[in-house]
Amino acid sequence: MPTKVICNRPKLLVWDIDGTLLANKGVGKRSMSEAFERCFGIANAFETVDLAGAVDTDVFEACFEANGIDRTRMPTFLGVFYETLEARWDNREATLLPGVVDALAWSSECGYTNVIGTGNMRQSAQMKLRKFGLERWFVGGGYADDCAHRPTVVKTAIEKGALAAKRTFQTEDIWIIGDTPWDIAAGVQNRCKTVAVATGGFSAEQLSNYSPDVLLETLEQLPAMLAKM
Repeated sequence: MPTKVICNRPKLLVWDIDGTLLANKGVGKRSMSEAFERCFGIANAFETVDLAGAVDTDVFEACFEANGIDRTRMPTFLGVFYETLEARWDNREATLLPGVVDALAWSSECGYTNVIGTGNMRQSAQMKLRKFGLERWFVGGGYADDCAHRPTVVKTAIEKGALAAKRTFQTEDIWIIGDTPWDIAAGVQNRCKTVAVATGGFSAEQLSNYSPDVLLETLEQLPAMLAKM
């Protein structure tokens, strides 16, 4: 790990969760399908859904519409989904990705502000972080509850970070960290710097096609990269 750096200009790091901090190994999709079947008797409802870069509110609403389920039943589904997801997380069906704890600890010691920018619902995102003891590194974030549009989720995360830090961050000091092209696109649309990490469903070669500012194999490389910025 690089020597501690005191930032001349504080930086804001916006972190995705699945595929970036955690390897969920399909836990989310299995939990969605199980909850949907328990609620509505329809099996494998999310089997063909690609969750990479998706926003949960969009995914849920599309599935409800495709199966003719009234949206007024969404709260019931969400309650069962959160219960199912937590049970699977307790069984450790997901794992922490390499370098995550060191990167978060180092960035906090350097004076960076860490926030979440995820397509997960707030409750499921906070549960995931809590299960791995990561919640202490974050001061807030943007979630699917805030908006079904990922760039707006990231914008919300930036606003929450600025509020927590009691300062306005310049766009060149805001880094969006994620494992999909949609994370890169959200950063670009918010005129921020982007870090793509090849620990999710996309290879480094695939991610390079979307021109992130920085491309990493794992988050183990992140402290050394940030120390140069």
